[in-house]
Amino acid sequence: MPKNPFGIKNFCRLRFDGLFVIVYFCKNFHKKLSKKAFKRTNISNNTLKKGILKIDLRNYIVPSIPFALLLMAFIVALWFTDIFTPITFAYDFADKQPVNNLNNYFASHKLMSNILSLLLTGFNAYLIGLLNNRFTIIRARSFLPVLFFIFLLSCWHDTHSLVFSHASLTLFILAIFVFFSAYHNNLATEQAFLSSLLIATASLIFEPLIFLIPILWIGFILFRSLSFRMLLATLIGVLTPWLIYITARTYLQFDFLISNQIQSSFQIGLPVLNRPINEIIYLSGLFIIFIISIIGIYTEINNDSLKTRAYIHFIIILALAAFILSMLFMRFFYVFLPFVAMPFAILVSYPITLKKNNFYRILFIIFVLINLTYVASNIYQNN
Repeated sequence: MPKNPFGIKNFCRLRFDGLFVIVYFCKNFHKKLSKKAFKRTNISNNTLKKGILKIDLRNYIVPSIPFALLLMAFIVALWFTDIFTPITFAYDFADKQPVNNLNNYFASHKLMSNILSLLLTGFNAYLIGLLNNRFTIIRARSFLPVLFFIFLLSCWHDTHSLVFSHASLTLFILAIFVFFSAYHNNLATEQAFLSSLLIATASLIFEPLIFLIPILWIGFILFRSLSFRMLLATLIGVLTPWLIYITARTYLQFDFLISNQIQSSFQIGLPVLNRPINEIIYLSGLFIIFIISIIGIYTEINNDSLKTRAYIHFIIILALAAFILSMLFMRFFYVFLPFVAMPFAILVSYPITLKKNNFYRILFIIFVLINLTYVASNIYQNN
């Protein structure tokens, strides 16, 4: 008799084989799940070792157009917070009557001076961005020099009424453009004449700016382009606007004495000592950030070309010179602040852009918080 395929034995064997297949499938599936879980755990452990909270500044270094516009809108709003703070400083052009009348008009029309200063600051920030890109000061694309410059000046409310200071900075940045093109060329007398002419023209408004001319000579040494011709061209560039000015003033005003103007302009003192305690703490914080940035620059500068290194060394000297001049002359503390902000913004942006570690990302956050705290403390003190 043939075996019944549907018999009890065959049915039990089939059931046993099916159960074995299910167990085998579950066992393999469990192993795969365990491997995936182990990989995930391993990855998370590695992330913990490297730092789970990794701050990303790419949106600030190279922002999209909508985000850049959003940042600018925030800075403009921050700029106009000075309506809550009174003007604590007003420059007196007593020895230049037409300029003094215009300056008094700006001082009495706060909104107009704010708008004009903001427009000039925006244009100067644009020039700083062009300067960085044209001469590759920071070897990667970076929006930070522009952002830091406008952000600093939006927090420095006492500079908003100094329209002539921002206009003088425009002339100075244009002079730097011309000056940087004279690298390794000791026959660039045209660049030497034009750069010194622009700075000397700015010094007609604020006389101590003339002390930035020796910084050009130091720059020529760094750029390996100093020669007797270059030195003579800068001297002619300085004398040209001043001779025209003295001649015109003497013709229009018979009792004009240039010695009186020099004596009133070059008054030595330490204006920062008379400032409020919150401002002294704020300036100390910025100085510490500046020192940390310089250290970061010198750990990274060997990766740059010799040309870029010379530019960076010049900007460091310029920052120190502008800071010393702002501390030295009693009447010109706030006048020199835009001149301090320009090299400061470039130098602080350099390590934050190029150093891919959390330390400089945290430094970025501290820099922003220090400035916002300073603005808040000013508003609180005046209300």
